[in-house]
Amino acid sequence: MGSPLPLRLKIHPDGHQISIDDLVDATLKLTLLHHGSLKSPRLPIPLFGSDRIAYRRLQGIYLAPQRVIGNFGFKYKSKKHKGKIKSLLHMSETIYIETSIFGYLTARSTKNLILAANIEVTRDWWTNYSGFLELYASQLVVDEAALGDEEIANQRLSLLQNITLLEPNEAAEQLVIQFLEKSNLPPKAANDAAHIAIATVHGMDYLLTWNCKHIANAQIQKKLTQICFDFGYQLPTICTPYELMGE
Repeated sequence: MGSPLPLRLKIHPDGHQISIDDLVDATLKLTLLHHGSLKSPRLPIPLFGSDRIAYRRLQGIYLAPQRVIGNFGFKYKSKKHKGKIKSLLHMSETIYIETSIFGYLTARSTKNLILAANIEVTRDWWTNYSGFLELYASQLVVDEAALGDEEIANQRLSLLQNITLLEPNEAAEQLVIQFLEKSNLPPKAANDAAHIAIATVHGMDYLLTWNCKHIANAQIQKKLTQICFDFGYQLPTICTPYELMGE
């Protein structure tokens, strides 16, 4: 089809008449033929997007389709079909959960009012909002979550059991090197750079973190965004749970 944007359909009064139900059904089936993605979510995308995903796959890089063309979808106002369309297209966004989030989820009570509020917000997000996204982590998250107090570490690891782990690859390793060489991330933040790189090369929509020193840092993100662009990637939206509490 060649167009990254939804097309407005026009039904002509002349010729063979077709019901709107049949029209939507046929359009969905035709669009699904252009999915192109090798990994979930298999969103429908136009052919040029399929070509880019296939090219990146040969390089060992997995891209979610929405990273290629944005949130592709049908602009159809009928409530009757809204659920059907969303279900067929698997429109869930993806999010990489960095280690600090699991730290807040399992944190002991504290008298620090700011910290206590952040803990409460994190647990609220996990309970009420995480189910609307596809959750991902990495072996690096698992390794970091296993450190420290054994009882608390086991709680963190338990939360990670049902989360898909993204595999580190050469592309992520190369991106870490670029982050450390060309941004203001210090050498001691290599693991932080790795979290960002893994989420980036795997095409995550979001990276959720409470690490505001080296990850959720606006000044650092500005430079990382440029580095990602130069190497053909798009930096995920990096945020705290406060920023993902909306609809």
